[in-house]
Amino acid sequence: LSVLGNWFKVHKTTVLRWIFGLGLQIWPIISGWIQKQVKTKIACIDEKWIKIRGKWYYWFVVLDMETGLPILTSLLDSRGEWSCKWIGLQLKKLRQRPIAFITDGMAAYSYLKEVLGEGVKHLLCHFHHQQATSRWVRDHFKGNGSKEEEQVIKDITKELKNVLQTNDKRTVRRRLEKLKAKGETSETGKWVDNTEKELPKLLPAIGSKKFPKTNNDRCGFLGISTSSIKEDVAFSLWKVRRENSSVFW
Repeated sequence: LSVLGNWFKVHKTTVLRWIFGLGLQIWPIISGWIQKQVKTKIACIDEKWIKIRGKWYYWFVVLDMETGLPILTSLLDSRGEWSCKWIGLQLKKLRQRPIAFITDGMAAYSYLKEVLGEGVKHLLCHFHHQQATSRWVRDHFKGNGSKEEEQVIKDITKELKNVLQTNDKRTVRRRLEKLKAKGETSETGKWVDNTEKELPKLLPAIGSKKFPKTNNDRCGFLGISTSSIKEDVAFSLWKVRRENSSVFW
């Protein structure tokens, strides 16, 4: 980008805006090619919140896990029930109904599963689940700031995260049963209960070559780190949505 900026005598972020603008304009053509060539078996779905002119929007992207190609993108006003149902309807309309889809655990994605119907597995990303476990421990075990208390919190976090760190499904169940029997604190018991409820979405990827454990390597591109670039992308998405709704709808 810096080299191109020097050639055109503009800042590198200006070049990036041109690239984004071009990409958004030709996306309807490219998406048609993708839909003809790619038959999605496993999809990973993620959303990025972006602020445009003082209002929050959510950029949903559905990627084919095998190729990493986007099969559906949409800029929506919310990330609730109807947004997820709409995405499911669009996937069916495109004839891209996967055998499984993997998400970060947002509650509303259960409505996507509802639309896609029986036979489609909803998987939870293990990376996001482990992140959520760390947050859960921080929220429920405050400590007093002493080294001893901090070590206790680290040990609890390690023990809870260790539940999924195996390639054997039976080991996962044994570790959960061990935690349940331990029953040292009611708070840990709540984590075990919540994780048991999510097991049908977590277990299929354990020891599996068919189902991935994470969607992070595919959907990580949504983590735009530079705020000015993120604003440029957001405004471009919003502008194209207004001028040509077929790009997103």
